[in-house]
Amino acid sequence: MKIALLSDIHGNIDALEPVLESIRKSGLEKIFVAGDLVGYYYDPNLVLAELSKFETVFVKGNHEVILKELLEKKISASEIRKYYGSAHALALESLTPKQIEFLCNLPDMISLKIENAHINMSHGSPWKLDEYLYPDVLKENWQKFYDYIENVFIVGNTHHQMFKRIGGKLIINPGSIGQSRSDIGCAQWAKLDTDSLEVTFISTTYDTSSLKTKCEQLDPQVSILRKSL
Repeated sequence: MKIALLSDIHGNIDALEPVLESIRKSGLEKIFVAGDLVGYYYDPNLVLAELSKFETVFVKGNHEVILKELLEKKISASEIRKYYGSAHALALESLTPKQIEFLCNLPDMISLKIENAHINMSHGSPWKLDEYLYPDVLKENWQKFYDYIENVFIVGNTHHQMFKRIGGKLIINPGSIGQSRSDIGCAQWAKLDTDSLEVTFISTTYDTSSLKTKCEQLDPQVSILRKSL
């Protein structure tokens, strides 16, 4: 089976739509999303609506945690806006109650077998939701994967594509659909063949102009929103 690996969409429907069109044309059979459907940008309702048309597996990201804490008033909207802009607060207005419940109750991790791939998907790492697994992290971090029975690990959070082999373990970060930090103006994702375990990384260009304008209008003080487009 050939599946699409996505992560860190961050409410960016402009980036997601051309990726989904490519997935349709490629005949990929499933989509795995490694968290962070919300945050930074402004159309998580449309993101969820489009993904609902596919057979999709989701896990929770740290921005879903932020959304839930904002909903429960454990954190203030003004503090979140300083770092991430107004997207979380706007999401609570645009998302339906059913969509909010879905996002807030996503699992931290999933494990399932498809052909030769015993897949573990989490946002940061299997042991910590907001872990940042960059290629140069300490060796001890990679050795933790030996504690898990799975052989294929899908992670996100860093907004950078990565492939690492630790013994018989494959660790894949498909990069960020909505806010790539290494391929500006592109939506990064990957394909996995669950039989051969072959991984293909992809960068799909998209038109960022309207989203840049929206960022300038809604969050002019948060420069990272525009720098990553």
